[in-house]
Formats: sequence, structure tokens, C-alpha cells
Amino acid sequence: MTLRRRLLPLLGAFLVVMAWTATVAAQTPRRGGVLRMAEREAGGLDPHLTVDFLTQSTVSLVYSHLVRFPSGPEQKSSTDFSILPDLAEKWTASKDGTVYTFHLRHGVRFHTKAPVNGREVEAADVKFSLERRSSAGVPANPHFSSSMWPT
Repeated sequence: MTLRRRLLPLLGAFLVVMAWTATVAAQTPRRGGVLRMAEREAGGLDPHLTVDFLTQSTVSLVYSHLVRFPSGPEQKSSTDFSILPDLAEKWTASKDGTVYTFHLRHGVRFHTKAPVNGREVEAADVKFSLERRSSAGVPANPHFSSSMWPT
């Protein structure tokens, strides 16, 4: 049997696999489903009541933030800590750096469960979260300045 006859079936199988892979990759993603992580279970899902790494890593996949760091292909290097918009589409700081004004994206909604029932996120919600975090009684994280979360 010649080399050409031996390689022909392999080439055919390769082309079939490549065509199938391209079809699978082109499918439209579906919303919903189950997120499974190969990790210990987080102590809770309330980011205001804990500062441990596992909980913060888990909730970062669930909750939105005003701003965020780049991740995946948008991160230019391992030292790229540029600040990107998330809930806030833009923000400004006062000249002395003590007052920040965040402009929220329109159309961002909570999940469709009570008590928020899919309503749009408002500035009052962000204010509530920041005030709750500052009064949650969580020991100060030594990586943040003490003035960041007044007690």
C-alpha cells in the first residue's frame, strides 16, 4: 500500500474533525446554566461581610462593580491594572481627589428575584452598598488605607 493511500483516510478524518470543531465554536452562547468551579466552597456570597480571597474571587464572577480590572484577552500583561468601566460608564474626580462622580450605565438590571424583581440599578443602590460596606463591621483589610472605609 502506498503512502498516499495510507494518508488519505487520515486526511479525511482530520477534515471532518476540523469542520465539526468550527461548527461547535460558531454556536451562539446561551444565557443561564450552572457555574461549576474546581475550588473549595466560599464561606458566603456577601462581599461586605468578608475579606477572604476565596469569597472575593467567587463573588467577582457574580456581582458587578463600578469599575474593574482587565481580565482574559483584554489584559495586556500580567502587570496591567488599568481601571475599566463596569457599572459606571465614566467617572470624574475633583481636583483635590476627594470626590469621585460616577455616571452609571443605563439599562443595567438586577436579577428577576424578589425584592429587586429585575428593576434598573440606580445611584441609590450604589450609595446603599457603599454605606453598608463601611458599616458592616468587617475588620479593616490591611491592604486598604484606613480612610477608605470609615467606621
